[in-house]
Amino acid sequence: MLKEDAYRTGLSNTPVCDCDNDRESAEHYLFNCTKYHEARSELRDAVNDILESVKGEKHLTERLLLAPYSQSENINRKQDRHIKEALFQLKQKLEESFNFCTINTGFRLS
Repeated sequence: MLKEDAYRTGLSNTPVCDCDNDRESAEHYLFNCTKYHEARSELRDAVNDILESVKGEKHLTERLLLAPYSQSENINRKQDRHIKEALFQLKQKLEESFNFCTINTGFRLS
């Protein structure tokens, strides 16, 4: 759960990301957080490869990553599936990094 959501529901003392640059929102997590720059670059490269063949949609956006296929008239099902797979790979890398930190340091990131 992102800190902004956890804060709103009373599960976190702060909505601010551990990078201390902004609230930990979906937009911040996917596009701006300095902690995930490398993994996000891989996501951006994968999605940009897909977008090269698409008319109209040429920028990586939160809607493109998270919206269902039906909400993007310029993306076909196969392209949408590849975009979601790239997003899932980012999620896996971040979880692996999280698990690595938890196992090796004994503390849990919130």
